[in-house]
Amino acid sequence: MSFHNQPILPAIRNMKQFDEFLNSSFSYGVILDIHLGQLKGVIREAQKHGKKMMVHVDLIQGIKHDEYGAEFICQDIKPAGIISTRSNVIAKAKQKKI
Repeated sequence: MSFHNQPILPAIRNMKQFDEFLNSSFSYGVILDIHLGQLKGVIREAQKHGKKMMVHVDLIQGIKHDEYGAEFICQDIKPAGIISTRSNVIAKAKQKKI
């Protein structure tokens, strides 16, 4: 199974891995373990390099992991996708077309 012709989705846990991802041939990546204050800058930098980032909402520090937090991320950060273990977060992301 592949995601947009990409058999692997790199999971990025720190800035060193993020830099490696930017220099890789992958188009999509999943950002994990990041603080909300850094998230917008990371997403924008990835977009500058033509990369699309998905966000694992449950692992974002500095924001509550509920539908209101997901709504903020969808409206303000605008990632390529949202990953969560909570169904209400996924429903809010679908509502916001993320």
